Amino acid sequence: LTKKTVADCEKILSECPGLKFSLSLSLDGLHEEHDLVRSHPGSFKKLVETYHEVSKLKAKYPNFCVNILSTITSFNQTKLKEMYSFVKNELKPDIFQINYIRGKPKEAITANVDVKNYEEIHQLVEIDAKRDLESAPLNFRKFKLLVRNRVNKIRYNMIVNTVKTNKY
Repeated sequence: LTKKTVADCEKILSECPGLKFSLSLSLDGLHEEHDLVRSHPGSFKKLVETYHEVSKLKAKYPNFCVNILSTITSFNQTKLKEMYSFVKNELKPDIFQINYIRGKPKEAITANVDVKNYEEIHQLVEIDAKRDLESAPLNFRKFKLLVRNRVNKIRYNMIVNTVKTNKY
């Protein structure tokens, strides 16, 4: 899967040189927890391998972003700080986004999430985002960070309000 993902990304990037292209990889937990949620032993190791391999394309294609996406569920809600630390310090994606489970999952227990866990991890993300913004030089990158931080704040507030009012 890693080789195919790299090849597919390279094909898109080479055939569409003006395209701003992002790939998001889904992380459901660390190590065996990710494997368990995915029902596939070794999937965490494969995700990390794929992340590192596709990230190499960024040197050749500055219009390419590699992101990590996690969804908070009952299975990972108490491990979000560890996940965030791993992603921030080991993977260092362009964007790390944390979503809140929604809808009606196959296993209803998956949706049994305490919104306080989401609020806590968002506080950590927001602190780091502010620090990144403060240290960024005054240029287009800083403007993009400012916009992304504002969008994330709006998204976060909408999610928390939706969960707390139970109006889906």
